[in-house]
Amino acid sequence: MFEAKLKLDGGEPVEVLQCSYQMDRETDKSGMPATGVHGGKISLTIKSSSDITLFDWMINAFAQKNGEIEFYKRNDPTPAKVLSFENAYIVEHGETFNVLNGEVDQPMVEHFTVSAETMKMQESELKKTWVS
Repeated sequence: MFEAKLKLDGGEPVEVLQCSYQMDRETDKSGMPATGVHGGKISLTIKSSSDITLFDWMINAFAQKNGEIEFYKRNDPTPAKVLSFENAYIVEHGETFNVLNGEVDQPMVEHFTVSAETMKMQESELKKTWVS
């Protein structure tokens, strides 16, 4: 079993309920990679709270943040993996409230996606060239 925590700009860690990211390459007709690596978007779901940092980040078109997601094996205080990102914009944000389907433990969650200029996992790095 794993658990994960998100830290934005060195702030307090927040429990992550869901996290996904993807990188890809386009291929030619034979299946050979034909482009460099695309990606850098990270989608997350966290427990809602009174904190409106994500809402503020979304409505500020020019705000960028750095962060990291630490993935832990249960009962081990040392992260098994750390996915960090730099110069990220929030590109999607929403909040869901649901008590109809037995969601009484966590009836309110925030979903969001960030697009990062740089993503790192341990020593490996994906850096995109963004034109300002």
